Amino acid sequence: MVNSSSSSSTSSVDKTSDVAAPTPSPSSSSFLDGWKERIFYPTILGGIVGGAVGAVSKHRQVHGLANISATYATNFAIVSGCYCGKSLIIVQSI
Repeated sequence: MVNSSSSSSTSSVDKTSDVAAPTPSPSSSSFLDGWKERIFYPTILGGIVGGAVGAVSKHRQVHGLANISATYATNFAIVSGCYCGKSLIIVQSI
């Protein structure tokens, strides 16, 4: 009985060696090739636009020009960075 179980285990090992290896995933360098154009620049632009919106906001008189501009700039930069990062991940996964 011992011989029959060991022979069946060896045959199952031989069958698994015939299975093709999985395809390699895309390298991290190809994932990060265009990150400046796709994430960094839109985030900077979002910060600039947010600062400009804060400068003309009606809340600038209550909270101060510097505080409200910085708040809007930060929020716009975070939103644009997250959106562009999400888009890059989705494009790379397809």
